[in-house]
Order: sequence, then structure tokens, then C-alpha cells
Amino acid sequence: MYRLAPLLCLLALVLTSACAPRLIPGTLIEDTEEARQLLDLMGAYTSALESRNTDKLLALTSADFFETSGTPEGDDDFDRHGLELKLREWFSHFKSVRARVEVQKMTFESTPDGKIAKASVVYFYDISFQAPEGNGSDKLVWRTESDTKAMLFRLEDGLWKILSGI
Repeated sequence: MYRLAPLLCLLALVLTSACAPRLIPGTLIEDTEEARQLLDLMGAYTSALESRNTDKLLALTSADFFETSGTPEGDDDFDRHGLELKLREWFSHFKSVRARVEVQKMTFESTPDGKIAKASVVYFYDISFQAPEGNGSDKLVWRTESDTKAMLFRLEDGLWKILSGI
């Protein structure tokens, strides 16, 4: 009986590991084509932020992009055109940008026929940028922002596009 116990434990381990989903290395995200596409898009987003490239950021967004800024009031909401204006203004004031984006969770939404059509990515960001010190001074100082947000995506013509959450 005692000789059988290690064999049974090994068999149980093999059976349970065969059922576990394969994860993307370094994450707790299931390794799927869609998940890898979204991770690539988040990498492109981070790169565009760091290069202060408004056009690249806009290329990642849907024509239906709309940001509510997480507030119930509508005076701070903006669409894709408003995003463009905000980005151009932001990038004209801020110099060197360093960004770190860490994807924490992904969820997918399917159409009634089972095709994945939408996704949500919860991510932590830590961004540092050089900005004018203020009071009319040209001196640049480093400022930092960090938070956890959710970015929403929709699959459009085979490409994931950002709907909100920038």
C-alpha cells in the first residue's frame, strides 16, 4: 500500500496539471491569441506614451472612443477628437515621459455566436514626466502619477481598438 501512495500522488498531479490553463509567462493571464494581442496593444500604448506620439495613440483607438473620466458629471467627458486635443496639449507641455504599464486582469465578452468581440483589461500604470515647474518658470521638474484603471476594447476588422480607459 505504501508503495502505491507516491504513484497515486504522481497520477493526481499529472491529471490536475493537464486541466490547468497555460499562462503567459510572468502573468496570471491565460495564454490565448486574444490575450497576446491585447498585451501587444498595451505595449504599443506604452511606447506611444513614452514617445509622446499622438498619432500612434489615436491609431490604437476606435472611432467610437469615449471617455467618461470616471465621474458622474459630463463636463469632463471626451470623444476621440477630444482625446486628440488633450494629447496634443499634454505632449506640448510635458517633456520626457517614462511609463510602466502592468496588466493585472483580462476578461473577454463574446457575441451570441461565441465569437470574442470585446475585452476589458485592468492595468496598473506608473508614469513619470518632466513638466514646467510653474509660476512662469521654464525649469522642468519630474512629476509622477500612478493608479489602477480599466481599458475597454472592441475587435474591429480583426484588430483590437481602445473604446475607453486611457
